[in-house]
Amino acid sequence: MILDANNQDKPEISYPCSWSYTVIGIHSASIEEAVISVIGQRECSFEASKTSKGGKYCSYKLKLLVHNEDERNLIFEEIKKHKHVKMVL
Repeated sequence: MILDANNQDKPEISYPCSWSYTVIGIHSASIEEAVISVIGQRECSFEASKTSKGGKYCSYKLKLLVHNEDERNLIFEEIKKHKHVKMVL
C-alpha cells in the first residue's frame, strides 16, 4: 500500500488490470441496460450476484479491463448516476 500526504490508504494498482464493480438495482433488465449504456460493447463479465431477502433488489458483478485510474473512476461514476442503478460498489 502506498502512503502519501493526500490519501494515506490509497492502494497501489498496476494498470491495465481487471476490475470488478457490484451494481445494485431493482430490475435485472434495467441494470443490464444501465451497464451497456456505459460500457457499450466492451468485453466484460456480467453475472447475477445476490438478491435481497425481500426480493426487491438484485446485484450483479461487472468485471472488465480498465487501463488507468481515470477510466476506472469514470465507469464507476457513469454507472452510479444511471437512473436504474441504486448503488455501485
